[in-house]
Amino acid sequence: NLDRKGTDKFITNLMSLEDVDDSLPLAEVCHQRTRGNPLFLYKFLHLLWKEKLIDFNMGCHRWEWDLENIAARTVVTHNALELLLRDFSHLSKEVRSVLVLSSCLGSCFSERCLFLVWDKMGVNSYLHQGDRTKIRQILAKAEEKQFIERVTDGTYKLRAGRHYRWTHDRIMDLAISNVPDDALCALRFEVGSTLFNALNEVELEEVIFTVANLVNSGGRSVLGSLEGSRRLQLARLNLLAARRAMELSAFNSAARYANAGVELLPNRRRWKDPSKELMLELSSISAEVAGSLSRRRDLERWCEEILCRNELTIYDKLRAYICLIDSMGKNDCPDQAVDLCRVVLENLDCVFTKNQVGRDEEALSERLEAIAKIEHDDEYMQLVIDLPLMDDREKLQSMTILTRLCGYFMILQDKQSFAMIVSRMARWTFHYGLSLESPVVFAYYAISFIIRGDFAAGALNGWIALSLLEEFSNRKAKARTIFLVWYYVLPWSRHIR
Repeated sequence: NLDRKGTDKFITNLMSLEDVDDSLPLAEVCHQRTRGNPLFLYKFLHLLWKEKLIDFNMGCHRWEWDLENIAARTVVTHNALELLLRDFSHLSKEVRSVLVLSSCLGSCFSERCLFLVWDKMGVNSYLHQGDRTKIRQILAKAEEKQFIERVTDGTYKLRAGRHYRWTHDRIMDLAISNVPDDALCALRFEVGSTLFNALNEVELEEVIFTVANLVNSGGRSVLGSLEGSRRLQLARLNLLAARRAMELSAFNSAARYANAGVELLPNRRRWKDPSKELMLELSSISAEVAGSLSRRRDLERWCEEILCRNELTIYDKLRAYICLIDSMGKNDCPDQAVDLCRVVLENLDCVFTKNQVGRDEEALSERLEAIAKIEHDDEYMQLVIDLPLMDDREKLQSMTILTRLCGYFMILQDKQSFAMIVSRMARWTFHYGLSLESPVVFAYYAISFIIRGDFAAGALNGWIALSLLEEFSNRKAKARTIFLVWYYVLPWSRHIR
């Protein structure tokens, strides 16, 4: 096989490169992936060309490549992998012990996490005590053997220590292949628990899925023997993982973590202190995930779990109600969604009597007159952005229902009811302040101007709705706002290009 210099010469000759120094980093990666085997090297370069990871720039008459992208998107070739697996069987016991722990940390791991686990776990039948210098030497040896490689492409936010990844998942699996299943479950649980206890909040967020997976792999035999307070801690860990998965739209993973968290809570005391708040949050996330995955039965089951609890307030139940309302809308039942919205609003003391509707319309008329007197659009936009934040809990929760109700009245083409809801939302916004729903509120406000035929005012409020997205980071509200403004509002005042 070729060494690194031989690999570099092979690449420069094959690709007719004039500047040899430019090819050295590429040769380094290619040598790591193929171990310098000329046949594998040729196939690997051909693969890079097919995947557009290297390309010939006809304008500059030279080859170009993105080294970080190549390192991140490629693994060792199949034939080179067989050689690595053969080498793995000849490793010493102390090297294997470190690699066993490293494999528990996932396909990518940090040196810091490995140190924390090593320091805490000490000696058992699969691990042998050693200092950090020794571990670094073992990692360097594993890197030299190309079982692992250093991560240098900025994948991790954490700056402390080095980060590594396995060059192939089969090598990672081979590292723990000799550990019995029962012992492996216990080992993974212990590794996960150690990291959960030792990492700070920022560090835990970086590896939240790895830690949660390790803890949950303990199985019933391990988790069932834990005391109540410890089970609550691990349930909170799964809650953090479920929230993070939801943020990433990894809904199946979020459902798995939420269910694992619920299973950790005691059956007969899930809805009693100290687990009541935790159970409510896990159940609410489970309902939201079921809605995102269009699993109607699961959604209704989780919502019923929450809504049947007399000890919960309307504020506690609001997320479950929203899940049901959204589900009715998705299943072409806007009438049912409207009825449920009205029930929830009544419980929130948001009613539409004749006097209150009159107040809404009067306040809206006054606001329109004030807007008409403003000479420059920028002044009006600044006036809106400078509004205070809404802090009335009842109004905040009602706004989330009102924006949905407004949408369903649009679907039902009920202009009168639509105008009534828009008036209420506009009056509250200018009187009580902005909320997470404000971008959507101003989108509907803009549509109300379009219905009246005032396209200029509609466009102005549409742009305000879009500008408010910079102030409030709500993904669902962002999607609804962009759709409403660009589909219903702006086409009336500007051509779509």
